[in-house]
Amino acid sequence: MTPAEACVLPEQLCAILRSPDLASFLGLQRVDALHMPVPLSFVFVGLSGDGNMHANISAVDLQDWFSHLDHVLPHARVELSELDCQSDGHCSGMVHGRYRPSPVRSSVHLNFSCNVVVVKRKAVVQAFERAIHLFSRPTDPALESGAQQVDVVKMEAFADNFIRTLGLDATYSMLVLNPTWTVQEPLYGYRIGFSQVELELLRDKARIVLTLMYEGGPEPALPHESAFSFGGGLFAKPSKDKFALHDVGHKSNVWADGIQPYLQSEEDHRRALLKTVGKVFGAAAIVQAARVLRSKHSALAHVLLSDLTNTGVFMEGESQSRVDDQWVRPGVDSTFRSMHPAEDCLVSTWVSAHRWVMIDLTAGGFDWGPALGGDGVVHKHTVPSVQEHFSGVKAMHTALRAELISNSESEQAKIAVLDSFKNTRLPAIANRQYHFYTQQDEAVWRRHYEETLLQSELDVREEFALKHCHNQISPPAMCGQLKDEVARLRSSIAKLGSSSGSTYTVFKDHKWDIFGADGTFEEEYTQLTDLQLTAQELFLAEMAALLSRALRHVVAPPTAVWRHSGYLHDIASPFAKHVHFNLYVISDTNQFSRFKHGSNFDVEAYRAFTESLRLSHQEFSFTVHQLNLLDDPALAVGMASAIKTTHQEIPHSNMSMQFSKPQTTLAHQAWMFDLQRHSFESRPRHLTSVASASTQLTSERSSQPVHAERVYIDSQELAHHLRHQFEYAVGRHAAAAPATSAGDGARSDAERAASHHRLEVPVFIFQLDRDVALLIDAHYNAKALEDMILVVQNAARQDEHPIGMMCGGSLLARPLSALKEALAATLQYLGVVLPPHLGYDAASHTVTHDWLWSVGAHPLSFTSTGVIFTQTQRDALGRSYLLDALDSSVELVNKGISALRHTPITLLMLPHILRAHTTLRDLTVTYADIVHHWRGMVTLAGELDWGAAASGIDALEKDVRKFEGLVDRVTHWTEPLRCKGRTVDWLGAYLSPVYIGSAVAALGALLFAAWPVVAKKPSSKVM
Repeated sequence: MTPAEACVLPEQLCAILRSPDLASFLGLQRVDALHMPVPLSFVFVGLSGDGNMHANISAVDLQDWFSHLDHVLPHARVELSELDCQSDGHCSGMVHGRYRPSPVRSSVHLNFSCNVVVVKRKAVVQAFERAIHLFSRPTDPALESGAQQVDVVKMEAFADNFIRTLGLDATYSMLVLNPTWTVQEPLYGYRIGFSQVELELLRDKARIVLTLMYEGGPEPALPHESAFSFGGGLFAKPSKDKFALHDVGHKSNVWADGIQPYLQSEEDHRRALLKTVGKVFGAAAIVQAARVLRSKHSALAHVLLSDLTNTGVFMEGESQSRVDDQWVRPGVDSTFRSMHPAEDCLVSTWVSAHRWVMIDLTAGGFDWGPALGGDGVVHKHTVPSVQEHFSGVKAMHTALRAELISNSESEQAKIAVLDSFKNTRLPAIANRQYHFYTQQDEAVWRRHYEETLLQSELDVREEFALKHCHNQISPPAMCGQLKDEVARLRSSIAKLGSSSGSTYTVFKDHKWDIFGADGTFEEEYTQLTDLQLTAQELFLAEMAALLSRALRHVVAPPTAVWRHSGYLHDIASPFAKHVHFNLYVISDTNQFSRFKHGSNFDVEAYRAFTESLRLSHQEFSFTVHQLNLLDDPALAVGMASAIKTTHQEIPHSNMSMQFSKPQTTLAHQAWMFDLQRHSFESRPRHLTSVASASTQLTSERSSQPVHAERVYIDSQELAHHLRHQFEYAVGRHAAAAPATSAGDGARSDAERAASHHRLEVPVFIFQLDRDVALLIDAHYNAKALEDMILVVQNAARQDEHPIGMMCGGSLLARPLSALKEALAATLQYLGVVLPPHLGYDAASHTVTHDWLWSVGAHPLSFTSTGVIFTQTQRDALGRSYLLDALDSSVELVNKGISALRHTPITLLMLPHILRAHTTLRDLTVTYADIVHHWRGMVTLAGELDWGAAASGIDALEKDVRKFEGLVDRVTHWTEPLRCKGRTVDWLGAYLSPVYIGSAVAALGALLFAAWPVVAKKPSSKVM
């Protein structure tokens, strides 16, 4: 439109003049927040009256208590500089609790779409119970009926098959289990490794373990989810509507039926291995060790094989040289009863390798967390206890049922029939088994005899139930009593059969349907109803709080900020299409192969596991440089100058975290003696000029921590020398280019575009062959700095450097290899992803600790071995890339819109607006393109396709830079017009004298009227 045309169209001119500023005229509004959808599913198994304590949670209760989880949560960012070792758990002192971080605003809000999946089938609960019994073994082989430990590797694969079959693999899922477990039985927990008693046994039986490793057939395979036919295909993806309830009873029942052959094959395979081992004490532990060793690529298999081969037992063709006594921990004993690397914690929760978290409400009673206490320590009350909440309900229900049975003649007649059946059958079986086992070993005979009697009692009760309870419209009340008795019998038989290799089928095909529905008494007894409602309310309140914490710690954890310059703004890590890792392997000895596994860092494993962080549109490359301190005096001087001393607070065996059992003083005395011996006799060869010749140990009381002098590497000092040595500039973008002056501003468009093309990651790995282990900043084997990653691989033992974490009353061992911490540092460097025990409470604006989620076989877990990143952590990395780009773009777009808002439209601007219509049109089109990018990226993020979402970052930033340039151009030519408008405003210039003249005339009239009064003076008398 030309100015001439504008003159003949006054209504359009009026429309322009009605807009107060350019932003309003163009229809550009500030962006308050971008909502990124996060699909979330809660799966409840065993909470429909079919699990432990018969806890029954209705859909209405779930609607009332869990709908608050379906909300919008602002993404949280915290300053990385404010996180110290007391926050990340590496300190040996007390871990401080919550603190208020410096506010770092994020424009992205996470919009959780909550789907609650209710499984109302006892067959599913029975399948999980059968799997728990199948994959469990006693923590102490001498106590087969004692505390149990479940192989979480097998259990994770089993639960993952259930999640995938229901079609929930494309969401973040919380699997809440409530399997049946009788009160009289010891609790169970989940772990990858072994107990201390088992490790001592395995060292004595090393030859049997190593022989069994090559025997037996392949491991049974789980059925693929496509093998389950639901008639209409797999369970559809959960709805993205707000808080949707799903009843998957039929689908889950089909899965429970289809998974039984796999469980049977697992039982047969385990039975065959136990038969191969024979009647050896600790057969279950031996079989588990052999199965672990078959998975040669796992970190646990490497540690276990090293420990077993160190006993002097070698396979055929192997030599003593492949095992070095310098790096293998000598047995399971430690100087202060720290845990063996293969002895991980018993836990009740588990973060899987995929996108789901398991919470077992029946397992529990374990503790882990900071050794000296702190916020978020896990104890027996951390997870809601179904036993505590519903035990009163169950006791009253049992009493009412017993009263009904005692007052009913028909019930008494049924009991008489059952007693007659037992009296007829059980004595004959007992006598026959007694004569059969008399000729065998007494210990073996007693176990088989007890197992046979329990099997007979189970058969009698199930046969009675098939006849008197099955397919009955109103089954007798005693059927519910039989159901509880059968649960106890099955558990006892499964425990005894875990080591005997019995062929008895504990879980038969008829499952629990033979007992019929258990009677309810709520309608007749209001007291039971009130007790049931109270228990439900208290349980659901604790459960809702637990799941809410899981969202903030596991699903959507906070990220940290580096505060570096470069890119669109200085918040988080940038996304680069090509990431190049420069690995500088620096040794302090000229014998690179002397310590094959002790001081040499496993570069190939680091490359393999780091490669899993690559997105679909990224490329990772690695370059390895071999260096030596003996050949580089400048580097050696820099290393020596970075070595310093400090006094470290160390927990000892008399100390334990809250709710944990104290250790004996003998372990502490042995540790003190060994520590003094290492400090006085085994000083590092290169540290005589840096550290004092003595180590001071002080302790005021036996309940206080020990203060020990430690030698460590100062990360900042070492990084300063490395930057100078390798000409690295401060700032992540400078790793690929020479340093620029401090006064340089934003980079050019070409440099900005190159930043997303390539990112250099320098990784400095120090392989130290010294008598005493050196750690970075006294606590770390690896640490991520702003522009590099530092890793220290020690050949010396590191058990005098505890990590400050405990579980079950024992200090956790520091990993023998720095690989796990190096991978965690790499994840932090690339995406500033924090460990799962750190969360952010939006209500109180504080960073919180919750060690309940520091579980799982991944590099960020303290309680277990494992070096494989979970899918949730890889998603967190992709989300960090995306959040940085979105926050950057929103910040700059809002800045441009604010500039346009401060540009009012005047009459003088009309001709320029009409002539610059092309520029303004480009501005609105570019803004629309940016909005299109935003919508596409958050949509792909909701589908968890981070690779496709990150591929649009480059195009988004190009449009944002274009928008920024157009805004600068518009505001540049409007600024002189605003100044000119203020100087040539004739109307204002005319009105000002008029106002001044009127004011002067009014003042003169007032003085004229008041002059006679002022001029007249009053007379005075003189006395």
